[in-house]
Amino acid sequence: MQSTVASFIASFGVPAVVQQSDTAAVENTWQTYGYIALGAIVLIIIVVVLIKKQHRKFNE
Repeated sequence: MQSTVASFIASFGVPAVVQQSDTAAVENTWQTYGYIALGAIVLIIIVVVLIKKQHRKFNE
C-alpha cells in the first residue's frame, strides 16, 4: 500500500518540479492553484479507493 502511494506521489511530483523550473511559460496563479487542487483531489480519490479495496480484500 505504501509503495503504491509513493509511486503516485513520485509520478505527480517529478513533472511538477520539471515544469516549475521552466520560466518561459508564466501562468495565472489561480490557474496554477487550480491544477494543484485538482491533482490533490484526484490523488485523494485514488488513495481512498485503494484503501477500500484493501479492506474489502482482507475482510473476505
